[in-house]
Amino acid sequence: MGTRLRVEAPPKVLALSVEGSEQSGYRAVCQVQGSPLPDVQWLGPDDLLEGSPVGPLAQGAVGHYHTVSQLRDVEPGQQYTCSASNPLGKEQSTLYVVAPRPRLAVTGASTPLLLLLSVSLGAKVLLLVGMAVWMVQGAALQGVGCWWK
Repeated sequence: MGTRLRVEAPPKVLALSVEGSEQSGYRAVCQVQGSPLPDVQWLGPDDLLEGSPVGPLAQGAVGHYHTVSQLRDVEPGQQYTCSASNPLGKEQSTLYVVAPRPRLAVTGASTPLLLLLSVSLGAKVLLLVGMAVWMVQGAALQGVGCWWK
């Protein structure tokens, strides 16, 4: 027969992330672990939100139970809290959803800047070449030579 050992553990939030895009919509995903399997709830700034379980996953050794819950239609600029609880305890983790940065148009936005930098660099090169020609012709060297006498 043998001895059976059951290990119980309070809930632990393993991962909390946001998936998706602006076109398809964003969803928050919360992965938790605990035994007995934790109950997962989503909290918004003001109230309880309706999440949907992706499903319990038994992974690894017996007693290490994972579950994943997702919250659809999360919006940038908001915060969402994943709360996992079982009879042994409770753990929460909060996610702040930041709006994605708008992409810069490479051709439209950089053309004036590139033109300005090119003109500035061209003027400096022209000035440097002019100084070199002037020095080679001897105007600057004759003035320096007077100082040595």
